[in-house]
Amino acid sequence: MSIAQFGLTLVLVLTLCIFISGSALSFDSSRFQPFFPKGLLPTIFLVSYIFPTFAGYESITQLSEEVKVAGKTIPRALFMTLAIITILFTGSTIALVGGAPIEVYAGSNTPLQDAANYFMGPVGGAIVSIGSIFATLSTINGAMGGGSRIAYALSRRRLLPPVFNRVHPKYSSPYTALALTSLIAIVLVLTRSTDVIVYAITLGYSITAIMVCMALIKLRKTEPLLFRPYKVPFSPYLPVVAIAVLLLMIATLSLESLGLGLAFGLIGVLLLMMAKRISKQQTRNE
Repeated sequence: MSIAQFGLTLVLVLTLCIFISGSALSFDSSRFQPFFPKGLLPTIFLVSYIFPTFAGYESITQLSEEVKVAGKTIPRALFMTLAIITILFTGSTIALVGGAPIEVYAGSNTPLQDAANYFMGPVGGAIVSIGSIFATLSTINGAMGGGSRIAYALSRRRLLPPVFNRVHPKYSSPYTALALTSLIAIVLVLTRSTDVIVYAITLGYSITAIMVCMALIKLRKTEPLLFRPYKVPFSPYLPVVAIAVLLLMIATLSLESLGLGLAFGLIGVLLLMMAKRISKQQTRNE
């Protein structure tokens, strides 16, 4: 999986670099005026929609058991990933706006392809289309890998049925947990409610991040001597600021997304309570 992920990511990075470079053929800085055509508030609301595109780097931590010297490697990988995707995504946005008139991609479901076709011709559009396919495959591959490890870890802690704790004898992968993750993904895809799903994912990421920040603050007080290969700077101020920003993002979500996220949350809580009860009974029987 790691070799495939590296190959897919490499193609995606090269595609974005070609797109950014190609925009220089018709780049016009006047296209950035006005900078906030509909005001600052709609731009702030858009942040919650963009957030899932940056998410995914947390899969690095989910695979920490398979990483050598995880205490040093994981933080470095996280910072490098965030820096690279920020540069590439910001560069792609600047290239899109400055490289093509808004009429080219406004209202389009494939704005990058349309813009690339404008300033690089059909070849540029084809390159970006191929990159989009590889981006989708890369996202799916990473999500399946991270999601299956979460289900495997929950099963190992007896918070999911033991059937998801099985490891393939040849490939050493949690194949039953991978099957569960794939099934959930298929069900969500069949709903075809892309916007609602994206916002629900944003809600899930935001709540999870809030819980992580709260756990960080609490552990610094309750476990001051705990071994920490990496320490978050400016704690607890930085986590508090992060929580405030995340709460603001949640406030901008649609009611449908909040309802869907709440439903998934309740289902998760019920499953967790049932799993804990079953685990206690099994412990007593042992």
